[in-house]
Amino acid sequence: MSSECGQAFLDTLLSSITELVILLDRSGRIVRFNRACETLSGYSEEEAIGKTIWSLLFSAHQQSTIQGRFESLRRDQFPFQYQNHLFTREGEKYSIKWTNTALIDRKGEIDGIVCTGNNITELRRSKKRAEMFERIVSASSGHLSFVDSNYIYRAVNNAYLEAHNLSYEEIVDTHVADLLGQEIFEDIKPRIDRCLAGETISYQGWFDFKGPGRRLMDVSYSPAKDHNDKIIGMVVNARDISDQNEAESERRLAAKVFQNAGDAILITDSKGNILEVNPAFCAISGYERSEVLGKNPNFGKSGRHDHAFYEAMWKGLLNFGRWEGEVWDRRKNGEVYPKWLKITAVADATGQVNHYVGIFSDISEQKAQVDRLQRLAHHDPLTELPNRALFYDRLSQAIVQARRDERRIAVMFIDLDYFKVINDEHGHDVGDRLLCGVADRLSGCVRESDTVARLGGDEFTAILTDIANPEAATAVAEKMSASLKKPISIGRNRLHVSCSIGISIFPDCCTTADELIKCADNALYRSKHLGRDRHTLFLNKE
Repeated sequence: MSSECGQAFLDTLLSSITELVILLDRSGRIVRFNRACETLSGYSEEEAIGKTIWSLLFSAHQQSTIQGRFESLRRDQFPFQYQNHLFTREGEKYSIKWTNTALIDRKGEIDGIVCTGNNITELRRSKKRAEMFERIVSASSGHLSFVDSNYIYRAVNNAYLEAHNLSYEEIVDTHVADLLGQEIFEDIKPRIDRCLAGETISYQGWFDFKGPGRRLMDVSYSPAKDHNDKIIGMVVNARDISDQNEAESERRLAAKVFQNAGDAILITDSKGNILEVNPAFCAISGYERSEVLGKNPNFGKSGRHDHAFYEAMWKGLLNFGRWEGEVWDRRKNGEVYPKWLKITAVADATGQVNHYVGIFSDISEQKAQVDRLQRLAHHDPLTELPNRALFYDRLSQAIVQARRDERRIAVMFIDLDYFKVINDEHGHDVGDRLLCGVADRLSGCVRESDTVARLGGDEFTAILTDIANPEAATAVAEKMSASLKKPISIGRNRLHVSCSIGISIFPDCCTTADELIKCADNALYRSKHLGRDRHTLFLNKE
């Protein structure tokens, strides 16, 4: 082959190959720069010839490295491979894998260097993407796996391995039925087959794992295709939603409790503005939900509590995160009612209070029941007058008050005359109704500050507080006698009754409750002894 033919062959070869080819002289200056180099770098061969390769195609910080490699090759004459970045005319950067080969003349000396380069930029990008994808897959909390069309595991991620408590080698190349069990495989096989036919499948199901045990999984099957668009398997993504499902179940339960609770529930923000109320709140307060949202609960204040009460409430909330107690509020219709209120502060993960939850119940009936029980304990069930226990309690209080104020009080013992005769003649029902009538007549003879009580049977007592003198007590006794002598109508009966009264005075004749009672009883005995239908005042001289 002639030299001209050889040169033409070389030119054609350099122009046609896709690799980068650069021919350098002994000093590292470019002699040939093929078409692939022109296309990639943006420089023409004419621009490149005569320049050093490191000044034309590489950054400043790379130049010394490239020069060092050139010197090594020129000295050792061995082919040298390396990778670096090539910079184009426009400043674009490409990753190139170079192979540098020395050209040796007949004397064994270097005549030049051939630099052959492969653009591996896209390869490196693909590798990085693959590495990144692998890291993402490995770090994913979802159970990821690739199953081929023969139901064989070909790849799984770390979460999948941890769930099954197996190594990669123990799962890969294993049939689905061998890992999950034949029963589960038969259950999910129709879904797998649909996926392998091209359908994307999603479902939820319970699975048993060696690691976490029985878990509810949200599973999706996606068809996997090769470059010819042929389905070669499927990608399985299974997320553990057990905690989420449990939380959702708890949320639904809480919502159901909230809606159906017999107690009123209200939720406020950190400033006390109402965010939500339940139906029981509306039923108890009388307000519609829309009327209270965004408002402060103080719109229902009854006015019975002072500033100190609410200050103590907030102090308890701030110091302990909760408060509990009885509160009187006002319904929408204006009715004031008692409620038992519990308030709890709700804090976030940082400890910052962001909500308050108030739960209360209407305790009107309970308090009414307590009042009824207390009344039964301290009042005569027939006449509703104070009973013996309340009489003694009020007498003790009256003595303390009278001693402090240096005042007089009188104790009166009152017995009906011949009540047994009336009871036997007309019956117990008439007798009971007569006692009620007597109670009304006696109560009408005293002031509101005084007390009329029934000790039992036809025995009544009275406590007169703050009397000026003994004569004031005898005047009340005369008024009682006169009132009882008036006929008392019970059905068709018009009954007449009289009474005997004994009176003792504090501190004139007695200074203690027991003395007052004893003296009044003695005076009552004296009235009966003298013929009944009269009153007797106990005096010291007796």
